[in-house]
Amino acid sequence: MSAFVAAAVVTVVSAIGQYQSGKRQEEALQQQGAAQERQFAAQQKAADISNIRATRQSIREARAKRAFILNTAAISGTSGSSGAIGGESSVGSQLGAGYAYSTAVGEAQTAERNAAIDVGRASTEAGVAAATGAQWGALGSLGGTIFANREGLAKLGTK
Repeated sequence: MSAFVAAAVVTVVSAIGQYQSGKRQEEALQQQGAAQERQFAAQQKAADISNIRATRQSIREARAKRAFILNTAAISGTSGSSGAIGGESSVGSQLGAGYAYSTAVGEAQTAERNAAIDVGRASTEAGVAAATGAQWGALGSLGGTIFANREGLAKLGTK
């Protein structure tokens, strides 16, 4: 009889330990998911800053090119000529194209990071579901052990 009691105690302790372990795993997975989201947010912010810096640099370069074209045209006496106006317009067009490219790259980076966040969330949810399943499995195991030993439990109550 004492072996039965010892086995029942071990089963209960094991089920409790399994359940607690599953809870800790669930909490750890949620913390991991939150950390991944913070990491992706920091990466996005760094990419945004880099894109802003590149855009500002492009604007500075375009202003310098435009000034060079206007200065050269003034020195050579061709201010207002089609060549000077065309050159100045070309600088503006190139700046616009560069800005459009930077914007498209930034949007692609944002989409990529958002997809990575979604993957991380799905992974976290899958881990949480597995941990919850382990918790319910521990309880089921305990119930199965109790049911399988119902005759021994009945004998315990008769003494």
